[in-house]
Amino acid sequence: MATTRRELLYSRWRAMLSTVNTTQATLTAGATVPLGANAIRTNNDASLNDNAIEIQRAGTFEALATIIYTATAAGDVTAQMLANGTAVPGATATVTATQGQTVTLTVQGTIQTRTASPGTRVPITWTISAAGTLVSNVASVKRVI
Repeated sequence: MATTRRELLYSRWRAMLSTVNTTQATLTAGATVPLGANAIRTNNDASLNDNAIEIQRAGTFEALATIIYTATAAGDVTAQMLANGTAVPGATATVTATQGQTVTLTVQGTIQTRTASPGTRVPITWTISAAGTLVSNVASVKRVI
């Protein structure tokens, strides 16, 4: 079945950017989670810049990350999503881990952006609260409105 022009335009505004990181990394408490490389990029409304997905357009976006992490010590491990350096309300995941335990944290949040001028970017990052080893992660951002 052929894809209509409307479907193409609609999908352009939905899926934007997905990243995958399968390189293990030792992280300290409070570190930003490295995002790896682009897996899917459907348009130029978002880009990967070091450890941030940068949104370059005004709108409402949904961001999601799944982080697989091995804790160095026993205790709570929390992943937090940040938009422009500010914690996104409700966009956290906490797991209580034993020493050396590998856990999975999934963090999802909604971000509203109002870019002030062309070229303005809103970086989306994820931080981890406890020292340990990042095993892998995937992250994505899509426009919902």
